[in-house]
Amino acid sequence: LLFLVFRRMTGAVWPCAMVAIVFAIHPLRAESVAWVSERKDLLSGLFFFLTLWAYVSYTQHRFSWRRYLTVVVLFALGLMSKPMLVTLPCVLLLLDYWPLGRVASDQWPVARDRSRDSNSASGAASCSSLATDHRPLSTLLLEKLPLLAMSAVSSVLTHWAQGAAVISWDVLPASVRIANAIVSYAAYVRQLVWPVGLAAFYPHPQDNIQAWRVMLSAVFLLTVTALVLWKRRQRPYWPVGWFWYVGMLVPVIGLVQVGGHAMADRYTYLPEIGLCVALAWTAAAWIGDRPIRRKIGAVASALIVLALMACAFRQVQFWRDSETLLNRDLTCAEPSIIAYHNLGVALLGQHRDTEALVQFQKLLTLNPDYPNGHFLLGVALAGLGRTEEAIEHYQTALALKPKSPEVLTKLGDAVVTQGQTAKGIDYYRRALKLEPNEGPAHIGLANVLADQRHYDEAIEHYRKALEIKPDFMQGYLDLGATLVDCGRVDEAIDEYHKAIKIRPDFAEAYYNLANALASQGRLDQAVAQYQKTLELTPNMADAHNNLGMALSQLGRPREAVGQWREAIRLQPDLTGSLAQLAWTLATSPDDSLRNGTDALALAQRLVRSTQEPPAQWLDILAASLAASDRFTEAVATQQQAVAAAQRQHDAAKLPSLRQRLKLYQAGKPYRETPSGPGK
Repeated sequence: LLFLVFRRMTGAVWPCAMVAIVFAIHPLRAESVAWVSERKDLLSGLFFFLTLWAYVSYTQHRFSWRRYLTVVVLFALGLMSKPMLVTLPCVLLLLDYWPLGRVASDQWPVARDRSRDSNSASGAASCSSLATDHRPLSTLLLEKLPLLAMSAVSSVLTHWAQGAAVISWDVLPASVRIANAIVSYAAYVRQLVWPVGLAAFYPHPQDNIQAWRVMLSAVFLLTVTALVLWKRRQRPYWPVGWFWYVGMLVPVIGLVQVGGHAMADRYTYLPEIGLCVALAWTAAAWIGDRPIRRKIGAVASALIVLALMACAFRQVQFWRDSETLLNRDLTCAEPSIIAYHNLGVALLGQHRDTEALVQFQKLLTLNPDYPNGHFLLGVALAGLGRTEEAIEHYQTALALKPKSPEVLTKLGDAVVTQGQTAKGIDYYRRALKLEPNEGPAHIGLANVLADQRHYDEAIEHYRKALEIKPDFMQGYLDLGATLVDCGRVDEAIDEYHKAIKIRPDFAEAYYNLANALASQGRLDQAVAQYQKTLELTPNMADAHNNLGMALSQLGRPREAVGQWREAIRLQPDLTGSLAQLAWTLATSPDDSLRNGTDALALAQRLVRSTQEPPAQWLDILAASLAASDRFTEAVATQQQAVAAAQRQHDAAKLPSLRQRLKLYQAGKPYRETPSGPGK
């Protein structure tokens, strides 16, 4: 689109192509294209070019309100995409001068004829003849007034919307802002011609800008400005390209400082088109109609494009993930709080708490009084189980930032893990008093209340947390578990269904749903949900175990045995599966399924796993011994089971245990349906 716009304005081909391709593939564009947050750059750029196209169409015909309103509407869409376009009316004035040639020659003469003659072969003609008329500068300014008014409104709204992000003049005085702006203008030009050391964040130097850099940059800027004004008649594209660049950067050059950066690659997205225009048409003017220069120009163009492609390819690699990008920042730019902060957060997101901790410690060496640094260091320490140290840093963060609901919530989490539930509840309630929509505080408080069996209040806080963040999947599991604990299983099932509707691949929700259905005796439905769980997480031993239980109760022991074997393979010490499988293999009435040898091996593993096995496990071992025709040992073991039941005050089991003891004393094994010893 950029190529087509300039092709229509100038009639040129080669210069337009060079401007378009350099714009497209320059490594400075990587941030705008690869970073999803800057999608607005691309959208505003689209409307920027469309506005230029509509404006050219408007200037090349007799006045038409329809064409003029098209320009206005496209400009409005561009401003709504990103306010960076507030300077576009000034760009249109520059284009009026060149290449459209709408400025009256007696006000700002342009050497159109000579430029046209010398560059016609290369396609670099001034093309002033494309304009239908020449107007006084005052008329052209009046024509832009509606657009300038829109820019003014957009600027005011943007400044208001950015609010606290705008740095006050007391914090960053005018002298520092101007010095940084001068250095940044020169730095952006250097990056255009030598794009190395590009970073995602360039920390603001505050008042540490070196005087020699400011002086050198100022001399460069003044020299270029003087040169383009001096040569404006012979090279009209010089002032257009230069002031396009300088003017479009004004909103983001740091005079109104937002955030802690000195400059940003994304800010060059549209402004540097002006520099590309000036360079491309300068090259075209030098080439002219000379064959040897055409060959030099072709080779040079190819080399420039290839070099930029290689640089852009390399630059995009740094944007593949946060960790790579931020490590690159720390290599290319001065170490900064933001770089350490963001890198640490990225590492925390990958559960690499030890590495994150190092970044937060480095952050605090730069600013020991940075509240978020202490807070995040506390989060990393808590993740490593160093709760006492975490609490110390949380308390430091709270002292520096007393009204922080996030810090209070994390403090609550930390003290609760130490068993200080009353103190944890106090922290959670303080956090919610400051911010009623602090979801993690609702969850933390709900968990503590549920543990204390204050179910109604816990459920209320779970529901509030899910209202704030409907995609918080763990909240549905915790709410469901609490509803099950207080006997409201149907409501729990509804919550699990909600979770699955939001996230159809949420295996834990299927598992909990299956457990809830099984508790209601809805075994066929439970089996279906266990199977869905295992489709998503085949290595979930508990799901295999519980599926085996459900299949066994449905009278499908062979399938149940297969599930228990898989559960034991995945988790060899899973006592539930060991017990169920041993019992089934020892007592099944199906001769083809029964296997006393395997049952005995499993039962022995089960009993050896604890010093004081419960009566039920001894009962399983006795049944396995009987199934292996070792009745003397079976009798002795069953007597131990009876004694254990008496010690454990489990009177309900005594009749069945004594009944099996008589069988073994009579030299007979025990046979039972596959429902298991826990029936």
